[in-house]
Amino acid sequence: MNKVTSPRPKRPRQPDKAPAFANPQPGLTPGLFYAIAHQYCRNILRTSHLNPGHSIFWVKRVAFYDGDQCIRECGAGFALGGSAVKPLNVSPWTLSMRTLTIIIAGLAMAFGAATASAAPIGFDLNSPDSRTGISNSTYAKGYNYSEDDIGLNITGWSYGTKTTTTQTCTKYNKKGQCTKYATTTTTSVVEAIEQDFVGKWDGLGIEKTDSPNHAIDNENGDYDMLLLSFDQLVKLTSLDLGWIYLDSDISILAFDGDTFDSSSLLGKKWQDLLLENWFSVGNYYNVDYSANSGLVNTNGYTAKYWLIGAYNPNLGGSWDGDNLNYTGQTDYFKLKGVTVEKPPVIELPEPSAFLLVLLGLIGIGLRRSKR
Repeated sequence: MNKVTSPRPKRPRQPDKAPAFANPQPGLTPGLFYAIAHQYCRNILRTSHLNPGHSIFWVKRVAFYDGDQCIRECGAGFALGGSAVKPLNVSPWTLSMRTLTIIIAGLAMAFGAATASAAPIGFDLNSPDSRTGISNSTYAKGYNYSEDDIGLNITGWSYGTKTTTTQTCTKYNKKGQCTKYATTTTTSVVEAIEQDFVGKWDGLGIEKTDSPNHAIDNENGDYDMLLLSFDQLVKLTSLDLGWIYLDSDISILAFDGDTFDSSSLLGKKWQDLLLENWFSVGNYYNVDYSANSGLVNTNGYTAKYWLIGAYNPNLGGSWDGDNLNYTGQTDYFKLKGVTVEKPPVIELPEPSAFLLVLLGLIGIGLRRSKR
């Protein structure tokens, strides 16, 4: 007698996006895992730098569009492709929570091992190697520095101003003709970024003017920022402030694009930069003031280009760090020094073993996705 078997039902096609992972780990909701994976991936691709001469992989810095893209590129597995790590064409939703957790944990061990080896590198901004666009002994358009094979150029940027003069008649003759005028001059801010002079005295300030506006300040909405252009990726870790008046709340932006030209800042509003590969690193209360420290960038982002300026609420971002003594006053300060770290270089003594482990993890994910 022939045995009759019913055909095995086909597994329904996985959607491109699913509302949640199946079978989450106990105590770890899909939403929480998703958020952790998203932030971890962003940090890996912003803070990791692998030397292709000593290791297998070079992590490519990319701009993320959403959490799905992030997990797709970091969590679903990687395949070799030239000198860069390229994501496998696998949807993350076809992998189980356990597989994704294992893969991300493996990447964390691989990338996290060398982070402790980075040494702090300090720049004394009162001692430039050279200056450009020199006006006098105090003011110039650019300042150049070099420490530990890292080159740094600093320029100053702020909003422009507009001066308006009006005349009001204060005396008339018998014929009703004005014989005496009073002249009033007013200055208003023009929300269009322009390059300005940088002055050096107990730190770097912006604008060739009198105190306190020769500092980096945000008086009347005229937001000043220093552009720090390094010749390689660095992690900004702390700021050293010199002269401070009233308050020293600071906003920091970093550039996450492939190429940058400082002329791209001209004529824009500061908040426009958030649409052009700049992102908020954070806002910091009373930096390097009284008992407060100068520590910044606690998320460990790396970039070649940084904007450091007086607090600007239009840039969004959260208040970060341990300095929590916000006063709300106008901020005036001069930047006297910065400390950075080079991204860690990871050297793998046994690259073949590492590759086998990583490919094994990827194989687990692929096998599960086909079931």
